[in-house]
Amino acid sequence: MEGPYPFVAMELLQGITLEQLLMQGPSLTYNQKWELLRQMLEILTILHKTNVIHRDVRPGNMLIQIDGVGNSVKLFLIDFAFSVGLWPNHLPDLPYLLTHPQYLVDLGGANYKPDQLKWDDAYSFYRSALMIDSNYENLFPELWNQLFSSINKIIYSHQ
Repeated sequence: MEGPYPFVAMELLQGITLEQLLMQGPSLTYNQKWELLRQMLEILTILHKTNVIHRDVRPGNMLIQIDGVGNSVKLFLIDFAFSVGLWPNHLPDLPYLLTHPQYLVDLGGANYKPDQLKWDDAYSFYRSALMIDSNYENLFPELWNQLFSSINKIIYSHQ
């Protein structure tokens, strides 16, 4: 957080984004869909427990690794460049964004946030899950209810 350009360094991950996977067509099995939704909930729980709002949860920022042998899937949420933290885990907004909110309008994509300058990571995961399978609610009701009930719990709006 020191210096003019705060950053987060992460290990290099190999995989394909969920966005790329979805463009390839419906290739996910029932078990893979269940596992992706479960992992979305796991990531969301960590974000909520730490009071961090990613603000850019969308299929392009979800990296998927598929094991070629057992076809198991592993989900990683990437690109925390625009994340903010709420008290007590205060991660401030980048200074230039405070005076240039127009850059925030596209952040997260219009389909993955409830409003132009409002972010809700649960809502973003919910919309992403619908992109994987619009029947998630019926396929995995328990996981779906956990995700859906998390919407509006921790949100961030740009002032």
